[in-house]
Amino acid sequence: MRVLVIFGSDSDKAVYSKLMEKLEEKGIEAKLEVCSAHREPKRLEKILKESDEKVVIAGAGLSAALPGFIASHSDKIVIGIPVNANYFGLDALLSIHQMPKGFAVLGTGVEAIEETVDAVVNILHGKKKAILVATEQSPEIEKRIRACKETLKELDVPFEEQEEDSYNDSEAVYIDFIEIGTVEAVDPEKQLVIFVPIKEDSEKSDALKLSALATKGLWVGLGRGENAALCAAKIIKM
Repeated sequence: MRVLVIFGSDSDKAVYSKLMEKLEEKGIEAKLEVCSAHREPKRLEKILKESDEKVVIAGAGLSAALPGFIASHSDKIVIGIPVNANYFGLDALLSIHQMPKGFAVLGTGVEAIEETVDAVVNILHGKKKAILVATEQSPEIEKRIRACKETLKELDVPFEEQEEDSYNDSEAVYIDFIEIGTVEAVDPEKQLVIFVPIKEDSEKSDALKLSALATKGLWVGLGRGENAALCAAKIIKM
């Protein structure tokens, strides 16, 4: 199965060239397009309409609208890679991760090429169920887990729950709810893990904590358990 790679600018060449190289090393055929969501929206719509790839890797810097645009104009699985243009890529990371409710975009750490390729390999191998992980308990975590479970039920996606952050089922998409500020980066151990960051009263400093945590795994926006469920559903039903 081929993967579609879209980056927003030729200035991102150092990043997408390395990504294409790593995909080739893993035996994954990939088609590359360079197209800006801001400058060339009609061309981007045409690319998406004419492509039959189910997985898109979208990279962009600055306001990084590209992954969200793709998610709103297609039903593809979208992995967004923030590119370091300004602010050490923090602006792009937040633009990609902080999707509104109902937008299935998975975000990586800034220019996290290896993590992205590992995720694509996992996705293409196929998954059969979701496993929800909560190693800590709080009213905020419980609230976000409820939203995730409701979405999975609505989409008729099989799921289980566990309390330890061990990932040993290669047929599962893990959805791990973690409290920002209480953990260091968690290693997905080569499994497919979507992390949902949790913080009831977030502060400016939490954005920097998220940037550090996101060096591992795939991420959705703050508290977006329902978006994690949508992403898991797309992967499982691919």
